[in-house]
Amino acid sequence: MNNKVPIEIQTKANAWMATFWAYAQNWLGRSVTFLVFLILARLLSPEEFGAFAVALLFITLGEVFVEQIFAQVIVQRETLTQLHLSSAFWGAMGLGLILSVAVYLIAPWYAEVFKIKSIEPIIAALSPIFLLMGLSSIHPALLRRKLNYKVLAFRTMFANFISGMTAIAVAFNGFGVWTFVIQLFVFYILNFIVLWCNEPWRPNVVFSFVSLKELFRYSGYIAFTKFIDLVETRGVELIVARILGVTILGYYMLAMKLFQALNQLFAAPLWDSSISILARLQLQRERFLDTLKQKTKFTELYIAPLFLIVFATSDILIPLAFGEKWIAVIVPFQFLCLLGALRAGGFLLVVALQAIGDVSAVVKAGIVRVIVTFISVWLMLDKGLLGVVLSILLGQFLSILIIFFLFAKYMNLSNFLLFRSVYTALTIVEAILAIALLVFIQYII
Repeated sequence: MNNKVPIEIQTKANAWMATFWAYAQNWLGRSVTFLVFLILARLLSPEEFGAFAVALLFITLGEVFVEQIFAQVIVQRETLTQLHLSSAFWGAMGLGLILSVAVYLIAPWYAEVFKIKSIEPIIAALSPIFLLMGLSSIHPALLRRKLNYKVLAFRTMFANFISGMTAIAVAFNGFGVWTFVIQLFVFYILNFIVLWCNEPWRPNVVFSFVSLKELFRYSGYIAFTKFIDLVETRGVELIVARILGVTILGYYMLAMKLFQALNQLFAAPLWDSSISILARLQLQRERFLDTLKQKTKFTELYIAPLFLIVFATSDILIPLAFGEKWIAVIVPFQFLCLLGALRAGGFLLVVALQAIGDVSAVVKAGIVRVIVTFISVWLMLDKGLLGVVLSILLGQFLSILIIFFLFAKYMNLSNFLLFRSVYTALTIVEAILAIALLVFIQYII
């Protein structure tokens, strides 16, 4: 490998191929995951889903501070050296080791706090996964940097399929909540094997705090943004578990899992490929805005309506797919579908800010979102699961509005006509959805 790794020049052909394979990655992988999830939801109880959700906090910590800590900066940075990459790899491995030890030691206390003794051995058993995350932390980012989403698509499909089939097999044999633990281990082991077999980069036995600091100037913001997301998502889950109970948490987890699956199928591939594409245009303002305009129109004309179709049919689909025991999930999930339609285009602005290397606006919006969400959750807990979901929606909606105006300010879009020409579709659709949401809230509450 060359000492310096410049960011590759984008053509329309490889940009579209990257987007195609990003969608293939998510559709192939998530289709398998959804089928597995559907089967597991029929085999396992809401209580078992809820118990694993309480333990899942630590896996999310690993994803934020080990697996993805340097991912965005490797994709976004104009030039990288082997020293940058090796330092990032050993830094991620060090963080993985620290988290593994810390999680193992904290497991008894955590189980005691939530009065769910059964999760102590589960959390302890999950602790080695952080080392597997560290081993696979750099290679996916390098593949995204090269717009090589084909390998990532194969990785996702293969690892999800094998780990999913394994989970179904052990669930049929009565492993209960341990099904999820086994599934995660199989996934991360296969993830490591596929990535290292298809990306030739290997770390040198070198480390530089200076190089790591250079990367962290950007990745630190990203990590903090993801940490804010973690505080919101896992914090809400812990509140639900502590106050509303583990069964309600099980319902909440199913609704969120379905919502996340829709995001991964409909919107995330476009977001994922867009940061790689827009990063190559960060010094070409007109092309940058034109590309963002095209992607925004695509999102609002095709992706947002897909969420609305699922919204309209969920009262039929959920009982049919998961059984009558999950009927309580329907209305909260419908609100999450509205959120998906709202975020479909709005999150592209977050991606655009990350692509040009300025994520301070994302951090500001994230802080406001978390504060609003937690205040709303506290005020609406008496409405149960529906109140929790409405609180999340309110926080996300305000966050999108903040990002909308901060992006316009950052790009110096003082000409209203230019601003409107880029975001007309986004503005109209979100205004319609906001009105529909207010009517729906009034009808339900």
